[in-house]
Amino acid sequence: MRLYRMNLAEDLPVVGSGAFGDNQPVLAWTQAIEHWQGLHSLSEGEFTVNGETFTVRVNDLVIIPPGSRCEARWQGDPPYVYNFFSFRVAGAGTMRLLPQLAGLGGAGDFWNIEFRKGLAESRTTKAHVNTVARAMLWSVSRPVELVRRNPIVGLAEKIIEDRLPEGLKVAAVARELGISVSQLGRHFLQEHGITPKQFIQLAQARKAEELLTTSTLSIKQVAAQCGFGDLHQLNRFARLRLGASPRAIRAGNMPKDIYRIEQYKRSLDGETR
Repeated sequence: MRLYRMNLAEDLPVVGSGAFGDNQPVLAWTQAIEHWQGLHSLSEGEFTVNGETFTVRVNDLVIIPPGSRCEARWQGDPPYVYNFFSFRVAGAGTMRLLPQLAGLGGAGDFWNIEFRKGLAESRTTKAHVNTVARAMLWSVSRPVELVRRNPIVGLAEKIIEDRLPEGLKVAAVARELGISVSQLGRHFLQEHGITPKQFIQLAQARKAEELLTTSTLSIKQVAAQCGFGDLHQLNRFARLRLGASPRAIRAGNMPKDIYRIEQYKRSLDGETR
């Protein structure tokens, strides 16, 4: 089973959450490029994430990387019940390894009750949901020392970070590392569960949101820093990946939740789009 490296910050930024009871046995979606997802299943079925299929049981927690193509095929009689929370990985925090699939065991019922308490309070405060989400992730995480990191992926990430303003392509990263594009893709899928292109897009999304919300750079300068040739490219990317125009993001008019799945309309906190 895949292991994902991520910083678990004390103030884990949960950007969307909900609890559902679907009647349809199949749910397919593409995870937003800038958000991870934790899905606490209260039903049984099979999940496919980026072409890999695995069995999910009651009180299993599924970790879904940004940009993943996903499908859930529920088993048994409806309703098919699950909780979810979408979150961003913070730049600072304690680095941990999270398995793609983990059993919550006897604690699963406790987490379900506490999570739904948080949803009930979410109109006035998100603190309970955020705390439960981070605690749930921490409970299934492992020390990073257990797994040696792929050195090729580490070098590739440094290249992407340093050369993001160049409008970097996957082929250029592979060429600098002296390997093929397909080899680089296999390394990234093994390490992160996403392709190098998705990783670059995620880096652009994070950089764009950071600069638009924390810097005084002009939007044209932000576009250049993120590797976009002109404002039109940044505008199209921001609307698609961040859910709003660069000007709206700068003004603080970000959507409350940009986890765009048609089936996710019945969130208890009323904020899922």
